[in-house]
Amino acid sequence: AADTRYSTTSSPRALDGIPIAIKDNYSERGQVCGCASAALQNYVAPYDADLVRQLREAGALVVGRTNMDEFAFGSATTTSIYGSCKQPTNDALSAGGSSGGSAAAVLGRAALAALGTDTGGSVRQPAALCGLVGWKPSYGAWSRAGIVAFASSLDTPGVICNSVSDAALIDSVLRNNGSRRDTNSSSTGDAMAVAPGKGGDNNNSSSGNGGDQDDATLRIGIPQDFDVAELDDDVREAWLSATTALRQRDDVALSVVDLPLVRHGVSAYYIIAAAEASSNLSRYDGNQYGVPRGGAFGTEVQRRLLLGTYVLSQGAYEQYFAQAQLTRRALTDQMAALPVDVLLTPVTPRAQLSLAEAMRRDQFAPTDSYADDVLTVAANLAGVAAVAVPRRRSAVQLMAARRDVHGVSDRLVLRAAALLDDHRDSGGGDDDIDDDDDDDD
Repeated sequence: AADTRYSTTSSPRALDGIPIAIKDNYSERGQVCGCASAALQNYVAPYDADLVRQLREAGALVVGRTNMDEFAFGSATTTSIYGSCKQPTNDALSAGGSSGGSAAAVLGRAALAALGTDTGGSVRQPAALCGLVGWKPSYGAWSRAGIVAFASSLDTPGVICNSVSDAALIDSVLRNNGSRRDTNSSSTGDAMAVAPGKGGDNNNSSSGNGGDQDDATLRIGIPQDFDVAELDDDVREAWLSATTALRQRDDVALSVVDLPLVRHGVSAYYIIAAAEASSNLSRYDGNQYGVPRGGAFGTEVQRRLLLGTYVLSQGAYEQYFAQAQLTRRALTDQMAALPVDVLLTPVTPRAQLSLAEAMRRDQFAPTDSYADDVLTVAANLAGVAAVAVPRRRSAVQLMAARRDVHGVSDRLVLRAAALLDDHRDSGGGDDDIDDDDDDDD
């Protein structure tokens, strides 16, 4: 069909003929939507998720479904009934999680992009571990209709791809076009407006700068509270390299900022996520969906359901869940009050994660992997856009300081990320969807 359009029209669709994979928690009509769980291994989706429909309408080829942690509960794709997910280029290394299969599909060139979901960093972390770009738009910018829920107030669909321009192109196709208003916002911003060479109206900018966003000074903050002791040398080097590169630009103003509440973000995140998961997964009782519960859920799913049920219980609600919500609000307000547009941080404490270490942690020290999310969960708690960009032997993260309903903060994040996207210099440009950033898409 894409070939026919190219030969018969001068206006092919935005993603004509582009192979894109989707995570196993996206509904796809006539296909098993199993969430890598025995509980749903026989569930056949009766309809397409909004984003799957939008991809096809834009001419994309949905080429397959990708592995994931069971119900997206994990950070190394080791809890799947299909087995662990390795990096295609080095099978001793984990592809990350929970969207590890999506990262592996792009790294292994099975697809030019792959959709994932990001509840606490599950698009950005695997992208960082695999040397790819991982884009999480702001909460509500992309429709969640047809995606199996983990934690509804945190879940955000996203994409793993080879360059920031690819992420911006896919964003322009999928943004704010969902069928249900309860799963996407009313924002109409187009992230492509600030990709290199693209114009963009900045009258609603959170920075208060009027005029064209490409001309306005981009205020980027370096939060010193992200300098945790666990950062390895490669991660620190990538962060320093990005800081140095941005400091040399006339269109960027760098400053050091304080965000002390980020240290409490992981605790708040895991309480809220577990509570919402225990509610969302209560439907898989073997009557309406799934198979009878006995033996259907894996160890990690059971662990989080027990935690979620407990923090919602009468004796623990005020002590845990209510306090976590207060912490979430305080962190969101603290970020919004910063005198910057975007934050530059590391993505993960380590540049790589061995598969053996990931499996050891799953079996003997599961909370160790929870602590790795300290650098990513703030974006989900605040609902802001964030992107992981490869840098040196690791990656860095650009995160919006605040969320707005016009998509301006998303565009600022992609603009900042484009300044650091040196993926083409590493020889990966041949796999880009958008081969020329200066062309209209």
